[in-house]
Amino acid sequence: MPAQAPTQFRCCFSFIIDITFGSDGSLYVLQFASLPGNTGPGELWRVTPSGVRTLVATGLFAPGSVTIGADGAFYVSNCSIFSTTGPGPPPCNNGGQVVRIPG
Repeated sequence: MPAQAPTQFRCCFSFIIDITFGSDGSLYVLQFASLPGNTGPGELWRVTPSGVRTLVATGLFAPGSVTIGADGAFYVSNCSIFSTTGPGPPPCNNGGQVVRIPG
């Protein structure tokens, strides 16, 4: 089968760092930042199969990845670019962390 050109599935996000799909077919989009210049809080968005967008979580700091656990909660690597050996801004002054967001 010959290669095919990609097509746009969903649009209008900024600084996407990871995606995952829920059991209902919803797309979850994790944004590293939300404002121009790679600034602003990281955000997790839900996009239903019909295209309705809902903000699931905001206030994340340099998130790196998202997964959905067996309990239906979201687990996000937060402060993903900070180490424990150097100073980081709060809440990242002790390095990376995994945060749980109820589903």
